[in-house]
Amino acid sequence: MRKPCAPDENRRHAERISDVSQKVVENEDVTDGLDSGIKESHTKTARETAMRAVAASACTEKKLRDKLYQKKIYTQDEIEDALEYVKSFGYINDKRLAENSLAGIASRLWGKQKICRYFISKGISEEIVQEMDFSEIDFLENCKRLAEKNKDKPREKLIRTLLNAGFTYDEVFTVVEED
Repeated sequence: MRKPCAPDENRRHAERISDVSQKVVENEDVTDGLDSGIKESHTKTARETAMRAVAASACTEKKLRDKLYQKKIYTQDEIEDALEYVKSFGYINDKRLAENSLAGIASRLWGKQKICRYFISKGISEEIVQEMDFSEIDFLENCKRLAEKNKDKPREKLIRTLLNAGFTYDEVFTVVEED
């Protein structure tokens, strides 16, 4: 549902309609003025939509692009303009977002491989993922904790569970051989 326009906005729309109707009466070409006004309006709306989206939650550039594209009212140029506008304020920074969420994602007891796949699936570039510092995460300890949670499984299923969680063969077999 659309919000009603502010009084100033209503007045501007009324003035524009008045100008257009006057030109129609005078038999002038009215499309030039309308096209620029509509385009300006869409660009402003795309920027506003993008700003509202990043204010509601942190998101990657890909996620924001997808949100704007799903509206199906903005052109590719308007979407790119809105993305650049939001980036100019520093509200979209995929590297910072990935670094800030790394510890929380590692607490899910995922290995490095699964964490990397997760970030890439969320639209963070492979270059950013490869540059990330995973040194503060003890993947072997996480692998042990996940193995402990799944200790009732047969050995083959436990190994498959740990590998699917993104742990390396070395980590998995170190943990499995300890038991």
